[in-house]
Amino acid sequence: MSRSSVLNPIVLAFVVGAVLSWGLYVPTVHVAAVELHSNLRAFLFVGVAYFLVAVLVPAAMIFGLKYDPTKKANPNFSGGPIMWGIAAGTAGAVGALCVIFAATAAKGPLVVAPLVFAGAPIINTIMTMTVYHPVRKMPDWRFFAGLLLAVVGAACVLIFAKLQPGQPLSELGRHINVTALIFVAGAALSWGNYVPLVHEAAMKLQSNLRAFLFVGVAYFLVAVLVPGAMIFGANSDPTVKPGEVPNFDLIPMTWGVAAGAAGAAGALFVIFAVTNAGKGGALYVAPLVFAGAPIMNTIATMLFFHPPETPPSWPFYLGLILAATGAGMVMIFKPAAAPPAAVPPVESASTAT
Repeated sequence: MSRSSVLNPIVLAFVVGAVLSWGLYVPTVHVAAVELHSNLRAFLFVGVAYFLVAVLVPAAMIFGLKYDPTKKANPNFSGGPIMWGIAAGTAGAVGALCVIFAATAAKGPLVVAPLVFAGAPIINTIMTMTVYHPVRKMPDWRFFAGLLLAVVGAACVLIFAKLQPGQPLSELGRHINVTALIFVAGAALSWGNYVPLVHEAAMKLQSNLRAFLFVGVAYFLVAVLVPGAMIFGANSDPTVKPGEVPNFDLIPMTWGVAAGAAGAAGALFVIFAVTNAGKGGALYVAPLVFAGAPIMNTIATMLFFHPPETPPSWPFYLGLILAATGAGMVMIFKPAAAPPAAVPPVESASTAT
């Protein structure tokens, strides 16, 4: 893809929209989980928002109004392309659930989002190189330098958000929540696969709106039906902490719906950004989104959602920049995919012996 396509103002506008949306998603959904006293209920209302934004709206446009401004030459509802959309939505929903559990276990989103957004593009690149679009040759040194920067940056974020100034590194162990890190890894794995999956869905369905629709369908299946069946059908919510009373109060529910709306908007912005960026668009769009979202998350968390009692020391912010820069380098300098195998020429009947 050419440099000019990356600087396309339409692409950059959608990237900014995704950064704002996904940057606000993590602290917003954490507030919902805390106020509802239940991770499962927060997840349910994220799914409700996806159903409203990513199922009802595109379905009304496509089936009701017979209008799809994003369609290309041959838009379709073929089974294979639909499954790409369902897979993308499932990856997104699982990642959303992991983020909720990680932020709850970590007692705040300040560390969670930078770690997730540093890890997701690395997973994205590894999966793209080995599964979705295998590469022709190994990456050059800049790829590995980016990988190293991302790891070092994520380590700085983790260490210096937990340690108070002057505390020795030997005390870090008692501040680290292993449960939170496990869910961070789950979110990075899930969201690392989301971008290439949804890009494949949009390309194969020949419509951004259709890809978005099936992302919403997957969220409905995973984030509405499953927790709804557990809470209302089985009267079971294993995510309620002892001594707390889960609720369905209006304001906490609104936080959950707002988080889901932010997540859905970010998903739609990513779809439009990668398709407007042209061939190979995911290569440049994803690092911009994954670099900007944790910075937006940090600003929003520290200023509004969850102001820390003691602001982190400067290595935390350096780590944030290193993680974002390294994640971007990993995706930008990954090698090109191998070309598709050549189709052998068909021998005509006149020349056959």
